[in-house]
Amino acid sequence: RPEIEKFISDNKMTSDEVSKSYSKFYEYLKEKNKFDNNEKTALSGHEPFLIMNCGYADVVYRETEEVIKRRKKAEFVKRLNRNSIVRDMTIKKASFENFNAGTDEEKRALAFAKEVSEYYYTGGEGNTVVSGPAGTGKSHLAMSILKDCLQHTDLTVIFASWSEVLHLIKDSFDNKDSFYSTEYFMEVFRNTDLLVID
Repeated sequence: RPEIEKFISDNKMTSDEVSKSYSKFYEYLKEKNKFDNNEKTALSGHEPFLIMNCGYADVVYRETEEVIKRRKKAEFVKRLNRNSIVRDMTIKKASFENFNAGTDEEKRALAFAKEVSEYYYTGGEGNTVVSGPAGTGKSHLAMSILKDCLQHTDLTVIFASWSEVLHLIKDSFDNKDSFYSTEYFMEVFRNTDLLVID
């Protein structure tokens, strides 16, 4: 196989080193074939590569860009859930997919929220103010915007329930062990690309 020949040539392998490497060459070819054909490999989402290791060939598996991107997104969502200050825990599960758009007004609100998300994840700057009566889905759509932005970019995002932020700051006055000081929130909010204040 040309890639095996090239590897042997590039590494100036002796016939003894080549014979010690037969099983690793076989493993590489088998796993590379599976990887190229989108079949399940020894390490899912990792591409096999040949390296020299102590005088013979060895196979290492490197994460693909897709796996790295997926892992990063999962970390961002985890950080969003960890750093957000949310009173209503159902909001953490909010997404565009589970927004109930039964009326024309709710459908328009959903379409608007998707436009806002696209505006921010394509580099838009500035503020968006959403207002309306309680229970119309503003918080749900705001969290959905953050999650949608995370699907498209590496922005840092936080959702903060303002009443909960004030409660935590007030509590920090009497509780010296609390790190939820005004300075803490100012630092977090200043260093966030996209901030929702609910």
